[in-house]
Amino acid sequence: MGPRVATRRWELPLLGGLVVAAFAFRVALAIAIAPLQAPDEAAHVRYVKYISVHARLPVQSEFEFSRIAARWDEYHQPPLAYLLFAPIDRLVRARSGAALPTLRALRVQNALYGTAAVAIGFFAAALLTPPGDPRRWLVALALAFTPGIAVNSSVVNNDGLANLLCAALWLALLRSPPRWQTAAAAGGLLGAACLAKPTAIVLAPLLWGAPVLLHRAGFSLALRHALVSAGVAIAVLSPWLVRNVLVYGDPFGIGGGAMTFGQLAQVRPDVAEQFFDPSRLVPNAFLQFWGVFGTRNGVRWQPVQLWFTALGVLAVVGWLVPLGGRGRDPLERGAACFVAAFALAAFALVYVSIVFVGGAQGRYLYTAALPVMLLLASGWARLSNGHRSVYLVTGLGASFVALDVGLVVFLSRVFAAQS
Repeated sequence: MGPRVATRRWELPLLGGLVVAAFAFRVALAIAIAPLQAPDEAAHVRYVKYISVHARLPVQSEFEFSRIAARWDEYHQPPLAYLLFAPIDRLVRARSGAALPTLRALRVQNALYGTAAVAIGFFAAALLTPPGDPRRWLVALALAFTPGIAVNSSVVNNDGLANLLCAALWLALLRSPPRWQTAAAAGGLLGAACLAKPTAIVLAPLLWGAPVLLHRAGFSLALRHALVSAGVAIAVLSPWLVRNVLVYGDPFGIGGGAMTFGQLAQVRPDVAEQFFDPSRLVPNAFLQFWGVFGTRNGVRWQPVQLWFTALGVLAVVGWLVPLGGRGRDPLERGAACFVAAFALAAFALVYVSIVFVGGAQGRYLYTAALPVMLLLASGWARLSNGHRSVYLVTGLGASFVALDVGLVVFLSRVFAAQS
């Protein structure tokens, strides 16, 4: 897929240390957050247990939902994440026979996915920057220590795997020049991401758009890239799509999910009313992107949201700084593509919020977490240059770690008081 990424001698050992720290943060969160207090975690655990016990895929059932009005299942979701969880579920249940060790083992598996995304973020930035560039580290730090992203990969869900595969997609899209090998890799990764979470399909326009926006490819080359990618993605997805048509009547199983939440709105209107308020869509999504830490109690820690709001403002200010005699490098020239990825993820968030009576949950934007961090890192880096960039990276890294340590202590106390 292209030449190796150029790095300085110290970068890979330092990246190894950052990856270990990111994993430790996620494991600490997995322990601190009370069982089943993450969005839909109980439903995701039931999906894993069903596959583990029955060795087949479940079907979303109207009868099963209406039997227990306050419960809904995620059986309409694609199976890849749950199939990968099931062996760990079987192993830990067989050895411990207890629910809590099994839940924590599944959370740790998801934490590994989130940690891998940190390394992918570094190498994606490295494809566009020279060795030692501070933006490599700013991207990796942001992916490692943004509380909302870390929490999302520290509990049981299908987001962790989907977000990892969406991040890996950029390793193919960023390769220059576009070739059939990178097109096939992009298609395979997108297809696998959709087998983990269907909202990843919104990134499909990038199969054509990335060669144009990132590599200035002509229409015919970009079209060939898109056709190869789409063909591979469809081949990966086709068994699941056919199964959904036979079971639910539509290829993505939207009918199964809509049925579930439609019933919830009828049976528990008090719950459904909490999910979607159009006037709060943007602020809720913004705050939840940075970090909301409980689903039943809406746990928030204000320092997280204040600090990351300030960092967002700093990035915008950085992008407004004139370049002077400097020209834009490949990372900054890719800004339009990264903005497009975020816009596609935002469309998915709005669609899910309306069709599934779901809240404006910022975690739906994490399919575009990597391009968002590339944009933020470019803005931050514009505020510093030369030797001062070391202070920028060190200062932001220290602030992330200090905030995250405080968050773990805060969540431990909150959930301990509630138990």
